[in-house]
Amino acid sequence: LNVLLVCLCFPMALWAEYRDLEPLLKELDAVVDRKDAYTLPKENELSELRMRLKNVKDARRKYELCDKLFTGYLHYQADSALAYVERKQELLPLLNDPLLEQELIINRAEVMGVMGMYSWAEQLLSQVTPDALSPELLGYYYRTMRANYGWFADYLVHKELENMYQQKAHIYRDSIMLTTKPGIDHDIVKAEKLMVEGEMEKSLELLHRLSENNPNLRQQAFINYTLAEAYGLKGDIDNQMH
Repeated sequence: LNVLLVCLCFPMALWAEYRDLEPLLKELDAVVDRKDAYTLPKENELSELRMRLKNVKDARRKYELCDKLFTGYLHYQADSALAYVERKQELLPLLNDPLLEQELIINRAEVMGVMGMYSWAEQLLSQVTPDALSPELLGYYYRTMRANYGWFADYLVHKELENMYQQKAHIYRDSIMLTTKPGIDHDIVKAEKLMVEGEMEKSLELLHRLSENNPNLRQQAFINYTLAEAYGLKGDIDNQMH
């Protein structure tokens, strides 16, 4: 039955490629079977942050810990991430920092995007005043705008609207590059920009070079994802699946 299901799901043209990838698929299954080994350190890290938040008295330090918890939960438990945005909101009157109000708008928009609520995220981001942001916060705003427009484009089935949102996302790639320091993060966006502009070989060359330059786990995830997209656009299904 399993073999029949695989045959039905994979076109015959991909069967040889699937067989070549079979060892990697088995490795992936083994990783999924060991998921507790990966989630336990994450849970321990979050538990330690919650304990530190419970014991700290200083409002600024509380805000910083809530921000770490927001980041930690964002792609793990989005509803918990949103709860820590609200905790940050409660601390605002004690901090007298107008920029934090702008940061919280972007935080909420980022969570909405992760949850798939792209229209809500877009509405929130329209409330941000870019000219009033610090350089660091401006970069965060650009990254959130780019991500939301990219997700929106992937979600839409209307080709004209999809192209419009893809173009908006592309514009923000330039803005991100202008506000990101030279290094791996900057070059990942550059590789993505090259890919969207049809420069597949240049994009792939840059991404493979970045993989050899000791990226951290988050950076490697972005590199791998962009590699898959580039190979897919190139029509190299084997490497895309890899």
